[in-house]
Order: sequence, then C-alpha cells, then structure tokens
Amino acid sequence: MTTTYIVPASLLYQAAELLQPPERVCFGTGIKLPLLGKQFIILTQLVMVEADVSPVHAAPTPASVLRVQQRLQDMGMDIEFQFHSHPGISRQATLHSLIDADTARRWENGAPFIGAIFSERGRWVRFFNYHQVSEVIVYGNCRQTETPYLYELPPVHGEEMLSEE
Repeated sequence: MTTTYIVPASLLYQAAELLQPPERVCFGTGIKLPLLGKQFIILTQLVMVEADVSPVHAAPTPASVLRVQQRLQDMGMDIEFQFHSHPGISRQATLHSLIDADTARRWENGAPFIGAIFSERGRWVRFFNYHQVSEVIVYGNCRQTETPYLYELPPVHGEEMLSEE
C-alpha cells in the first residue's frame, strides 16, 4: 500500500533551522488518515531527541528515542518520520547514506515511516524510504524539483540562500 505524506512547508522551514549546523537529527509525528483505501499521514510536529553528533555523523541516543516513543504512544501517537541534516550546500548533500538507508529499513518494519535529509543551511530537502512506496505532497512555499522527492526551500523574509556550488 502506498502511503501519502502531506507535509506543510512551515514544518520543513522549522526543521531546516533546527537541524543546523549539519548532522543534527529529530523525529516527528503526524495524523494518520485512512481514506479511500489509501493511507495519508499529515506530518504535524517535530520532536527533538538527544544525539551524539559530530561534523559528519549524528546518532540519536537509544534511551532518548525510547522515551520519546513511549511518550507519544501514551498520547496515542507514533513516530512517523526522521529528519536530519548533512554537511554541504548542494542537492547532492541530501543523498542518503548506507547508514540512513539502514535506519529507514529498521523503522519501516511493520509501520509507515519516511526519512528526509536537509542540506547545510536548509535550502534542499530530500525524502526517502528503504522499501516502502511513498508519495510526498508539500503544501506551502516550497519548490518540487525535477528530481523525485527533492524539494527546494526558497528564502523567506528577504533571507538569502547560498547558491549551489
């Protein structure tokens, strides 16, 4: 079954800011809506977790993820996505690594889940899955590129984004 993720651009802008400098990570939750034989998930909230970070790697601490997951489950909610950032300002900085793919594989085990990687400074964001089939719909001020699942966040309020090198 294809899962359609509906993502507000405001959530992407918020994540792009929170995940700087690169190699920061957060999870998030959303609202599941089964409609017409399809599953829709509206992403609604970022959830920060403790993580071991370096300039080239971020790993959420298992105890922090467990606490967040238990807290959300107590409220009748689930972790629906993981966002993180990579160093580099180009579109290529958003490509997932083997570690990212393995993380998605583990989270997708039995439940819908999607990952996204933001470039340094947050201009580019790319969504990805391991084996699940997902559709992403971003609403608001965000440009879908010719590359599937890759989006550009234009500057807001006169902020200038770095040009691609």
